Parts: sequence; structure tokens; C-alpha cells
Amino acid sequence: MMCKGSRLHGHGASQKDKCEGTPAASRPRRKTKNPPSPSSFIRATVDGKTMVLSKFFPLPANASDVTVISRKEADRAARARIRNGLLQAPPPNKPPRRRNKSPPSPPPSPPSASSYYIRAIVNGETKVLSPYFPLPTNATSVEIIPKKRKDDTTTTTTTTTTTNNNKKSKVSPQLTAAEKKSDAYKRVDANNTWVPPRSPYNLLQENHYFDPWRVLIICMLLNKTSGKQVRPVIRHLFSLCPDAESMAWKVEEEEIEEVIRNLGLQKTRAKKMKRFSQEYLGEDWTHVTQLHGVGKYAADAYAIFCGGKPQEVIPHDHMLVPYWEFLCNMREAGEETLVLQNQHSTEN
Repeated sequence: MMCKGSRLHGHGASQKDKCEGTPAASRPRRKTKNPPSPSSFIRATVDGKTMVLSKFFPLPANASDVTVISRKEADRAARARIRNGLLQAPPPNKPPRRRNKSPPSPPPSPPSASSYYIRAIVNGETKVLSPYFPLPTNATSVEIIPKKRKDDTTTTTTTTTTTNNNKKSKVSPQLTAAEKKSDAYKRVDANNTWVPPRSPYNLLQENHYFDPWRVLIICMLLNKTSGKQVRPVIRHLFSLCPDAESMAWKVEEEEIEEVIRNLGLQKTRAKKMKRFSQEYLGEDWTHVTQLHGVGKYAADAYAIFCGGKPQEVIPHDHMLVPYWEFLCNMREAGEETLVLQNQHSTEN
């Protein structure tokens, strides 16, 4: 039912014009302000001095001129006393303490042997050695260097080739004249008894370690070629040339080219291997690095598979490095086993 007042005044009708039957719950409520809370500060004169006190504490017996003041007046009085040096300013707000403290950080763990090298002077020469093997007894000026610094501080030089698009190719490390005379690359005696252990990597050199000439020939063919391509070619090549003498003098260069044709660069490789084989049969070389076509990769493989000196070289080849680390881990495991055996025998 519509109210009379709403017909005359529409939406602008006053409260008096509304129907008397309107329920009380639907009527708008007036907002009432809460009465101000009484002040808790009192201004009084005590011993001739005006002071602002709290009403929660009893007034001194000699207080006079007592007046209740607001919080703002109390703050103004406090600031005035601070300016006059009669009151000390409160300390700044400190940040809240963290309830959940983070656990203390663990002490830094010692660096793993795979993350650094050892640089030392041995027999007057500066050498970068592996941490997996014991230092020579005559090593002096021993210094631990990280792997990144090793590449910068070692005496090994590198060469970079550039293509037609001015893009740099892979960097191939080269040995300096001093490094070529290292003991690791000395000519292996005929009565050498070193047998490299078999690894899960099944490198080609593992199958032909008994003949250093074959190990070096394999390294020459693996240069810029994968092991998957070289493996079938090796069988035919060593059937045609089973030793250095047959390649050097008995087999023609054209026959060698035909066998290795699938690897590419057959003319260059055949000529290099034939000259290398002739020099290998000579008696005037003392280090394998003196032979034609032998670079750092082949020299390191010669020291590891033929000379039994893995602790004296640090290879860079992506397939030779895993085998070298495999040897290092085997040596560490062997030393730990020996220590445990000695402890067991001592206890018994």
C-alpha cells in the first residue's frame, strides 16, 4: 500500500510524510558518535614546578593548581621539556624481533678434487698436477689453483681458427717447447709392463695399448672424427698395416687412402701417417712429441695408455678426460682400500 506523502513529494518526502506502518527495521539509523574518553593526564604545580602527571598514580601531597588536560596538551608539554633539556627523548622504535630464526648456515665444505689443480715446481720446471695423485717428493712452491685459473695460468698455448663467416672454431690446446720435453712424454721402453684398466667407455686405445704405434695412429684418425666412424676403419687399416714397418715401407700411400676414404682428408692423413711411421721406427727420438703429427691429444693418450703416467698429464679431449678421471677414481678407491686393510690388520 502506497503512502500519501509519497504521492505528493515523491522520493523527497520527509520522515514525517512516511507511512506510520513502516517497520522499524527498515528505517535508517542515525550514526551516533562515541563520547570522548576522559583524559588520563593532570597538570599540577609541585614544589613550584609545573608538571604533567598521570591520574592513575596518586598526586603528591603538596600538589596545587590541579587541572585535567587533554592528550595533545600533554604531548606539547613533553616536547617542550625535551627541547629545554629537562626530559630525555625516548629511543627510536626498534624493528620487531623475528620469532623464527633461520638455522645457522653450515660451514663451507672443502673443495672437491675435481674443481682445482695443483701448481708446483718439480726439477726446476713449473707443472700443473692433478690432485688425485700424490705430489712428487721434490715438489716445491705448491699452490692450489681453480680450474678456471688453470686455463689462464698454464703455459699451454692455444690456437683458434676462423671460418669464412668470422666464427671462431673450437680451441685446440698446443704444447710449448718445455712441455714437449716433459717426463710424461718420454719414449716407452720395450720392457714396459703397464696395462691400462678396462673402462665402461670402451675407447679404441684400450684395445690396442700393447702397441704404442697403434695408439698414436688411432689418435690421428680420431682428430675431427668420431669414434663411431673410426671403429670400422681401424679394423681394415690394421689388417692392411699391422705394424709401423708395414705402413712405413711396405704399403703404398694410395692403398692407405682407399681404406680411410670414408673419414675424409684421406690424402693428407695417409701422407701424415706414413711419415709418422717412418720417424717412429727411428732411434733418434726421445719424446713422442718429436714425431710428426703428434699433438697434445696423442701425447696425452701415449702417456696414459702406453707410459702408465696419467698423474703427470691433464688431458683436454672430451673422450680422454672421462677415462683419465676413471683412472683417478680407481686410484683413490685403491688407496682407501689399502688404508682400511692396514687398519684391520693393526686391530687384529
